[in-house]
Amino acid sequence: MKFSKYTITARFFPAIITSLPLIILSGFIIGDDYIELFKNLKYLKIAGLATTPVILFYLFAQINRFIAKEYFQKKYFKGEIEMPTTMYLLYSNNQLSNEYKESIRNKIEQEFNLILPTQEDENTNVENSKLRISESIGLVRNKVGAGNLLLQHNIEYGFIRNLIGGSPISFIFSISNIVIFSYFIDSKPAMITSIVLTVFYLTFILLSKFLINRYGEIYAKRLFQEYMT
Repeated sequence: MKFSKYTITARFFPAIITSLPLIILSGFIIGDDYIELFKNLKYLKIAGLATTPVILFYLFAQINRFIAKEYFQKKYFKGEIEMPTTMYLLYSNNQLSNEYKESIRNKIEQEFNLILPTQEDENTNVENSKLRISESIGLVRNKVGAGNLLLQHNIEYGFIRNLIGGSPISFIFSISNIVIFSYFIDSKPAMITSIVLTVFYLTFILLSKFLINRYGEIYAKRLFQEYMT
C-alpha cells in the first residue's frame, strides 16, 4: 500500500478510529505482558512487537474498505452505477441545469469519442444508460486526476465511507466491551468510554446513507467543475 495522503487520511485514520475498542480491551488483557516483554526482550524483538499496531491498522483498513464498498456502496449506489457522478448526467435528474449537463456531455463525447445515451435511450433502458454514463465517468476521473480541490473531496468521501464500513464491527466490539468491563474487568472509565464509542459507531451506521450520499454529491459537483475548467 502506497503511503499517500489519501491512504493515510482516508484509510488509516478510519482504521485507527474503528480499532479503538480492541485497543482499549487489549490494554487491560495484555498490558502487563507488554511491560514484561519490553523489560526482557532484545531490541530486535521489541522492534518486531512495535509493528503489531501497524499490522492491526492495515488489517482494519482493508476490512473497512471491503465492507464499505461491498455492502454500503453497493446498497446505496448499486456499486457505482447510481453514484452522484452518474445520476447527475441523467436527463431525469435535476441536480444540474440542462445546459450544464449538455455541456458536460458534449465535452465527454468529443474528448473520448463516445456517444452517451440520449433521452430516448434513457427512457427505453435507464439501467443501461446509467452503466454507459458510469463507464464514461471513469475516463473523466482519469483525465482530471488529483485536480485542484478534487483530491481533498475524494479523501473526505473515502474517510467517511471507510469509517462507516468499519462501524458495524466496531459497534459489536464496543457492546462486548461494555459487558466485559461491567462484569469481568472492573474499570468504570473503560466502560464509560465503551458506551461513548458504541453511540459513536451507531450514529455513523444510522446516518450512513445520508453521509455517503452527501459526500458523494460534493465530490461529483467538484469533479464536473474541474473537468469543465
